[in-house]
Amino acid sequence: MSDALAIVAVTKTVHRLLLRAADAALPGTAVTTKSLDKARDGVPGPQLNLFLYHTAIDPAWRNMDMPGVRNGEVGFPPLPLTLHYLVTAYGEGDDDSVAHRLLGAAMSVLHDHPVLGPKELRAQPPEPESDLHRQVERVRITNQALSLEEMSKLWTTFQTQYRISAAYEVSVVLIESRRPAPAAPPVVTRGVGDVGVTVRPNLLLPFPTLEEVSPQTVPAGGTFELAGHDLDGDTLQLRFTHPALTSPVITPPFPAPAGRTLKAVVPGGVPAGIATIAALLKKAGHDRPPTNELPITVRPTVTNATLPLAATRDATGHVVLTIDVEPPVQPGQVVSLLAAGQIRAEPFVGPTSTLTFRFKTEAGSFPMRLRVGGADSELIADTTPLSYRLDQRLVVT
Repeated sequence: MSDALAIVAVTKTVHRLLLRAADAALPGTAVTTKSLDKARDGVPGPQLNLFLYHTAIDPAWRNMDMPGVRNGEVGFPPLPLTLHYLVTAYGEGDDDSVAHRLLGAAMSVLHDHPVLGPKELRAQPPEPESDLHRQVERVRITNQALSLEEMSKLWTTFQTQYRISAAYEVSVVLIESRRPAPAAPPVVTRGVGDVGVTVRPNLLLPFPTLEEVSPQTVPAGGTFELAGHDLDGDTLQLRFTHPALTSPVITPPFPAPAGRTLKAVVPGGVPAGIATIAALLKKAGHDRPPTNELPITVRPTVTNATLPLAATRDATGHVVLTIDVEPPVQPGQVVSLLAAGQIRAEPFVGPTSTLTFRFKTEAGSFPMRLRVGGADSELIADTTPLSYRLDQRLVVT
C-alpha cells in the first residue's frame, strides 16, 4: 500500500542515488530536480538534473484489487502509476567531457539499483514520510530507449537546447484509493435453519442422485418422469424451488420408487418459469441426504373459456385482450404476449390469473404465445407434419 506521497518518495529516492554517484565521480556536483528550461538557473558548475516529464497508468494494474485484500472483501483498485524521468548531465562551463563522466556515473548507479528496496524508499527527515516502502509490489527502474525524434520533441517543448540525457521508467507505484470500501462480516449461517455442512464419513454409501427429467417442459399439473440412482427409502418428497417464491413447494410424502425411475406431477403453487427439483428421502425414520437439483420448465397455460381468442379493433386500431392463465403470475415475474408479429411485455402485480393487454395491430389471424418467467405456453401441435395449435391463435377483426 502507498499514499499520495509515493511520487515524491520515488523522486527523492532516485535523487539520493544520483547524489551518491555524483559525489563519487566528481565531488561538489549539484543534483537538482528542475524542469529542463530551468535546470541551469543558478547552477554554474557540474550538475545532474532529474526531471519527471511524464506519468502514465499501468494497464495491467488498473482493474486489479489492491494487494492484501482478503477473500470475501472488496477493495477499490489502486492508482497504478508508471513514472518517466529524464537524467541530464551538465559540465562546468558546459564542458561535455565532464557531462559525459557524470552521466556515466548516474547510469551506472541506476543500473546497479534495478529495484528500489524498502530501506531506500524510506524517507529521511525532514522529508515527508510515505508508505511506499510497505508496498508489496516492488518498484523497478528500467532504462527507456527514446528515439532521437522523441528526445528532440521533448526538448523543443521546453524551448531549450538539447543536452545529452538518459530516460528511465519507474514502475509500478500503487497509490491506494481513499474511498471507504464495503466490508461485510463473515458468513455464519446460510439462511434460516442452516445447520452447516453435511459430512458423510462413510463413502461406501452413495448419495441419492437425480440424473434426468423427462420431459423437461411440462404444464402446471402435468406429469413428468425422474430418473436417478440410490433412491431407495421408505418415503420420498419432491422439493420445487423457484426464484419467484420465497420458500420452496414440497409435495406430501409418497412411497419411494423400487427402481431407478419415478413418475410425479407438478404440484399446485409452482409458478410458470424455470424451477429446480430435488428429492427428499426417508429411510427407517431418518432423513437421507437430499439429492442434487435438476431444472424443469413449467409452462403457462391459457385457460380462457373460448379459444381461439377474438378481439375487435377500436377506432385507433388498438385491441384490448384479456387472458386467463394458469398457474397465477407471481410478483416480479415478467409477462409477454407474442402475437401479431410483436412482443408485448407488461408488468403485472401478482399473484393474478387475469392479464390484460392493449396494443395496436392489423386485422387477421395470428399464432399466439404467452411467456411467463421465460417459459412459453404450448403453441406447436403434436402432429405430423408439425403445425400450430388451432386454439392458440388470436383473431383480430
